[in-house]
Amino acid sequence: MKKIFALLSVLIVFFVSSSVVFAAVDNTKVTKVEIKTSPKVKYTIGEKLDLSSLVVNLTKSDPVTVVSVPFANFVENGITTSKANGVVLAEADTKVVVTVNGKTLDILITVSKAATVKGITIKTNPTKTSYNIGEKLDLTGLVVTLTKTDDTKEDVSFIAEIVKADGTKAVNPFRTYGILTSKLNGTTLTDKDLKISVGYGRYITTSFDIVVSVNLSCIKAKVTGRETSVMAAYEKFNATMKASLTKRTAAVNSAWAIPVTINRNKAIKAAWDAFKLEQKDAKSAKAAEIKTIWNTWKNDLKSCGIYSTGETQSLDLL
Repeated sequence: MKKIFALLSVLIVFFVSSSVVFAAVDNTKVTKVEIKTSPKVKYTIGEKLDLSSLVVNLTKSDPVTVVSVPFANFVENGITTSKANGVVLAEADTKVVVTVNGKTLDILITVSKAATVKGITIKTNPTKTSYNIGEKLDLTGLVVTLTKTDDTKEDVSFIAEIVKADGTKAVNPFRTYGILTSKLNGTTLTDKDLKISVGYGRYITTSFDIVVSVNLSCIKAKVTGRETSVMAAYEKFNATMKASLTKRTAAVNSAWAIPVTINRNKAIKAAWDAFKLEQKDAKSAKAAEIKTIWNTWKNDLKSCGIYSTGETQSLDLL
């Protein structure tokens, strides 16, 4: 029996002098307050103070015990904080003071300006970087890395904004972060497109290269068609002019058979006037036909995805 009492005495002393999970405390006997579990202590300006995870150990006398009190039970135990939980923090806020029975505990906090982006790099190029002229840009697979002013890094992946089967729209993280590309996803590419720039804001940019190949088989037949049409226009013009010259020859010869000078000169002038009119009409008809041929050529170029070759219709209009 003496052994049992001795064992109970040891157990009672052990539990009385040890830290226990929250129990009601007579705070008039608290002699010290310490942190058991720290709350969140790093914030950015405008964030709200979060004391929800705070747990303090209260040491009280008579007998000496340590009791753990979570933040949720501060009020009922007469524990106060210098800043209310949930208050919006400013850069000047440096600590939260916990007070009970005149005893205080300083919890240091840091409130910093939110980190901003200072750099952007390509982490992974899009899956597709080689195209034929006329194909559409596909940015799927593109991943960029943002470097912030606090030297942390964050990867952001491009996701095409498509409507899902359930009717919801997939949101592109690039849009969320304000990341822009020099050409939108789905843009039709030309042979002038060599590089796609990716930017955060106006001055923070990077880029990746693409290859856009000319579809030669598409344009080759159209080149032949253009040249054949131009030759046909010239042949038609030449035939018209040959017929007009033949008429002029006959008219002038007839005029020179007229013995009276005044009448002869009138006939010669009439022959030349008729020739000039026919020549003007033939030139106008040729020019109109040449312009139509070159307009068709421009459309043919576009259909093959080519927008500039340096060629012009000026020589054909001479």
